[in-house]
Amino acid sequence: MAVQKENKKIRELLDQINSLTVLELKELLDLLVTENGLDLSQIASAPSAQSSSDTETQGAKATSTVNLLLKSVALDDRIKVMNVIKTVCSLDSLIAAKAVIDKLNTEKQSQVLKSNISRTEAEDLAKKFAGLAVEVEIK
Repeated sequence: MAVQKENKKIRELLDQINSLTVLELKELLDLLVTENGLDLSQIASAPSAQSSSDTETQGAKATSTVNLLLKSVALDDRIKVMNVIKTVCSLDSLIAAKAVIDKLNTEKQSQVLKSNISRTEAEDLAKKFAGLAVEVEIK
């Protein structure tokens, strides 16, 4: 029975609120904010923020893995880039890293350095090429 009384109270309150003018409603909201410390911007944006985060989560699931691609290497930094490629790709030698660059130059298309890795891991690996005359892409 207590639930029915609460519902009746809520219904009566809602009817009273619906009968207010716009100015009275604004005054009520102002009082609720000041007396109860409510933040209406958080209340108003909560549903859209949740749906936005749901969309981001779904998008992240759809593209949970990416590839790190080597697109170009300048001649000046070739040795430094080979060292980074050796580390990033866990290669045994600089000769193997040089083969990746040679294949890039011969085939004239991007070479996959790492495949099916997380975006975070790809971004961390791409940072290792920072400051070198090289172009890498996360795709």
